[in-house]
Amino acid sequence: MQGVSVVIPAFNAQGTIFAAVESILNQSLPPAEVIVVNDGSTDGTRSVLDGFGSSITVLDQSNAGLAAARNAGCSAARAELIAFMDADDLSRPYRLSIQTRMLEQNSDSVLCHAEFSSFGEGKPNERFHGTYYRAMGRHAALAADTFQNIRKQVCHFQDNGIDHAYTAMVGEIRPLLAHGNVVHPPTMMFRRSLWALVGPFDKTLRNMCDWEWIFRASQMGPFCFIDASVLDYRLSPGQLSGAAHRTEALLDVIEVATRIVRAAPGLYAREKAVFDADFAEFQIDLARSLAGKDRKSAISALLQSFRYKFLPSSVASVAAQIALPTGLVQWIKALKGRGGDQSDGT
Repeated sequence: MQGVSVVIPAFNAQGTIFAAVESILNQSLPPAEVIVVNDGSTDGTRSVLDGFGSSITVLDQSNAGLAAARNAGCSAARAELIAFMDADDLSRPYRLSIQTRMLEQNSDSVLCHAEFSSFGEGKPNERFHGTYYRAMGRHAALAADTFQNIRKQVCHFQDNGIDHAYTAMVGEIRPLLAHGNVVHPPTMMFRRSLWALVGPFDKTLRNMCDWEWIFRASQMGPFCFIDASVLDYRLSPGQLSGAAHRTEALLDVIEVATRIVRAAPGLYAREKAVFDADFAEFQIDLARSLAGKDRKSAISALLQSFRYKFLPSSVASVAAQIALPTGLVQWIKALKGRGGDQSDGT
């Protein structure tokens, strides 16, 4: 089947799923199919989906998490291209058209992703990619080196009488991905053949299955990035990247980072100092997330950071949090965390 299969996992998304699906059905380039995986929702999500009738395909499964839902959707997809979408986001009207053209014009690229905006909790941000993905800032020098070797394109096209112009970048970003995810999954589009090569998402990684899968995909070829927002990303306290799931996400981060260094020993040997700093920061962040609720585990994580690199100022800050009374730590965290954590933790 030609065209794009759009895969949307949905869990208890009654309040947002209608707008998300509608934003895809109203694309200037209509999708070949829209597959919504109802991941064991207990609210009215299924009833909302029923209202779309035959214009979408709904797959029902017992609640098994994001990775399992994406696997089910990708396995069912029949079109040449697969695009991801989350149940609480909004795709802009020309998203599928722009990304399809990018992959058509760059046959060597195995995956296309893009800039995105934010809305909901906090101040709206038209260009949210660099804010959300901390690896871009934490490894600014590595990012600069990576982007020096990437070819840039200025793209123009007309769609339904509207002129579009944007910058795109195509190239190898695996060295940067090894230190943290910089690809926003809800903006991804890739060929179904890539899914067959890379294999399914790892269901044991509840929070970081995306980063692990994307790194595997990066070994298959270059990515292309559209430097224009194609998606409006909804910020909310309960999302997987939010503060409520911070500890679980960091445990996944450490697991995925460990897998990456095992899978790329040559890269690890060349950049050992950078990787060691990553692991030290991950453990310190884990200790920080545990301070005030599990002091013993927080101390253990802090001590683990010393195995990689001693970061005095960060260690001192977390040690103070661990030493403070639990109630005071939680109050300070709540004060700092108003509006939710807007980082993916990598």
